[in-house]
Amino acid sequence: MNVLTSAIAALIVLASSTAFGHDNILARLIICYCIFLFLFLLLNAVFDRSASVLMIAVSFYHLAMFFIPGMLHCAQGWFPFFEATYGQEVIFQVSMLLAVYSTCFAVGYQVAGRWRPSKLTVEWKLKRIDETTIIILSVITIGVSLACMATAGFEAFFLRRADRDLLGADPTPAFLILTNLPRVASLCALLVVADRARATNSAFMIILTIPLSILALAANNPLTIARFQLFGAAFIVLFAWKLLATQSRKVLFAAALLGGQFVALPLMDSLARGEEGTEFSFRPLEYLAEHGDFDGLQSTLNTYILVDLKGFSYGRQLLGAILTFVPRNLWPSKPYATGQTAAEALGFPFTNLSAPLPAEIYVDFGIFGLIILSFALGCGVRRLDFGAQRAALTGAPMTTRLLYGGVIGYATILCRGALLAVAAPIYLYFGVNWIWSSMARMKSKRAG
Repeated sequence: MNVLTSAIAALIVLASSTAFGHDNILARLIICYCIFLFLFLLLNAVFDRSASVLMIAVSFYHLAMFFIPGMLHCAQGWFPFFEATYGQEVIFQVSMLLAVYSTCFAVGYQVAGRWRPSKLTVEWKLKRIDETTIIILSVITIGVSLACMATAGFEAFFLRRADRDLLGADPTPAFLILTNLPRVASLCALLVVADRARATNSAFMIILTIPLSILALAANNPLTIARFQLFGAAFIVLFAWKLLATQSRKVLFAAALLGGQFVALPLMDSLARGEEGTEFSFRPLEYLAEHGDFDGLQSTLNTYILVDLKGFSYGRQLLGAILTFVPRNLWPSKPYATGQTAAEALGFPFTNLSAPLPAEIYVDFGIFGLIILSFALGCGVRRLDFGAQRAALTGAPMTTRLLYGGVIGYATILCRGALLAVAAPIYLYFGVNWIWSSMARMKSKRAG
């Protein structure tokens, strides 16, 4: 049933794309195949009791922000940024790379699913952190966060992103740490304390949630943080609070993501653009075809051309993302984000572009790396998917739920890239979570 539903939906998207033009029919057929694969994975994740919402988030990006807009761009023959055009041969070659990526990812996900245990039950070895340790770590979090905010300048947390250039501060590794550490640290501390308050009804824990809530809201001001951080924090909270585990909740989660992308955002865009006296027009596919946020296929095309011009990076881009906090004065040849490098190579005046995972893999490791790493990525997502669902359905400690919540929360931006451009807050989040988990492991060892 999932296969038939996915095939019909993919063909409907293909037929709808003809309203935008008739260019690149072979590429659109190949992208239709990619849409079919990720629709199938999405439906499987929604109705598979052992799967969490991780694969739903991953599929959402590939479908709603990459392949479907990309098919519309292919049909109309031009792409949103600078109304750029590309040769049909280049578009066809890139669509073939995407088919390889999608196939290997789907095979890896399905193969890994065969290794899952028959039961979701598990006895968690990690003990809950004692209240004294929670208090100490929370006080440290508040102190360190306020110190970071003061050093970076409190205006960095209250000035709109559009006006951030007025700060006169470059996003150096030190600045990234100072601005992002309070955001992730306050969120983790608040969730741990709130979980303990809910479990024990401790008056002190309840009181402690007040300053942590104020700190978390100030540090994560929606006007100042990137959208992926805002939505990532929301997904982390929903998962950590065990609100996304049941099948009905997964259906609602998928419906909210897709509904927001294909209905809410286009509707708001139509209302914002409407002028008095003109007839209201609601065209969601037109929104996807013209909006610059959906540059996944265009950025992959840019990266493909970058490889043609300068050759493969042989892992340098990935190494740059891994060592993102190394200052450039210590590593002068440190690479820039893949999307930026590709945009500069093509002479674009605006270079803050994405670099989806197939582009990141291809620029570093070529077609053979794309085959191997896409399969490994599919396997890894499936294992994490199972682990997250097991943590959500059983009595996993909050530190474990925060770990999987971070994977889910940052899944879409990791798929979108560029990895080097988004790595800093993600590293810091998992680093803070590691500290809390270390406290739980120390407690478990003493108990053992």
